[in-house]
Amino acid sequence: MPDPLFAGRALETDSGWRALDPRRSLRVCITLAAAGASLAFTLLAVWVAGTHSRRQIEQQLGPSLENLAYQVVDKLDRGISGRYRDVQFAIGLVPLRTPGAPLDERRRLLESIMDASPEFAWLGFANPAGTVVFATRHQLEGTPVGSRDWFRNAREKPYAGEVHEVPELAGDNGASGGPSPRYLDLAAPVMSASGQFLGVLGAHVSWSLAREIQLSVISDTVAQHDHVGLTLYSVNGDALLDSGASGWNEPPNAPVPPDRRKSRGFFRETTPEGSAYLTGYAHSRGYAGLRSLGWLAVVRQPVADAFAPALELQRGILIVGLGFTAAMIVLSWALASRLTRRLRSISASARRIGGGDVLTVLPRPSGQGDLPEMCAALGGMVHALRQRGEELEAANTRLAARLHAQEKAPRP
Repeated sequence: MPDPLFAGRALETDSGWRALDPRRSLRVCITLAAAGASLAFTLLAVWVAGTHSRRQIEQQLGPSLENLAYQVVDKLDRGISGRYRDVQFAIGLVPLRTPGAPLDERRRLLESIMDASPEFAWLGFANPAGTVVFATRHQLEGTPVGSRDWFRNAREKPYAGEVHEVPELAGDNGASGGPSPRYLDLAAPVMSASGQFLGVLGAHVSWSLAREIQLSVISDTVAQHDHVGLTLYSVNGDALLDSGASGWNEPPNAPVPPDRRKSRGFFRETTPEGSAYLTGYAHSRGYAGLRSLGWLAVVRQPVADAFAPALELQRGILIVGLGFTAAMIVLSWALASRLTRRLRSISASARRIGGGDVLTVLPRPSGQGDLPEMCAALGGMVHALRQRGEELEAANTRLAARLHAQEKAPRP
């Protein structure tokens, strides 16, 4: 007879939520192992793919942002250098070097230079006392400029100054309350043929030149679509130009590159406000005799936008991996259920055999594998035990009969 206690425990094991206890259910153990392995592989694939793709994106996109920054600062250096040479060319012309030349002729000369180079907003000549004698469109004529940087610094050699506002040239923009235009100062000393100092030729270059250069490198459409922002900083860290396309209201402070010895490069930047950018930068180097004015061009793209393809790749791998994990759960549950059904059949037969049922035999699954071999081995063992039991029982019967016969035999 089967052991009722053992059978009761078996039934209790398979009933209710106990059937989902991995300590009691081989099926649950196999399913959890398969699901855990699949999920771990998925997470590992997501991490590896994300790390690798981010590294590749940074190595490809970083130099592109660096190149954009370099193009902006290089074109600006070239543009300012061209106007710088125009000023140097003008101071060698005879009308400017001749003190007695008519003012109208001198003024027309400056206006012709400005017509040839629209970047000039103003050209004027100041005498040694620092008073503007003649200028384009008569602007600022008679104005004392002796205290201004461009006059003071250009009395002995050509000068290129900083970007600033010139209230006298603000015009309608200043009156309407709009942003006041800014200008870059260029100036050079004017000497007579005999080497006498005659005065200073000054020029204000419209800073809209920088905006035009920026648009020629990074259009507003591309900048807004890709959230690429360009900022040009002065040597003091002031923002001279900002496209604002990366979403900020005020541009971040000038970054500190990891290697200050390099004139250009790229790196990941985290601002004090906590914003993260992939940043390319390039320093002004000057051009064709124009010294570097210390400008720093910086092109930024938010890390979230720069690494968006990597995030999409990770999301795709995660979705596929979760689907694969779900499939593994279903498949492992089905295979484990088939295996546990076989094991339960074997254990049920074993309990009946253990209870003395001589007609029960262990099931022998078809095919080849560990389970059929185990069942065949156990079946063979049970069969051998039964044969030995039968042989032992027959021997005991014969021995009992012999003893019984000896007891009944007459004694001599």
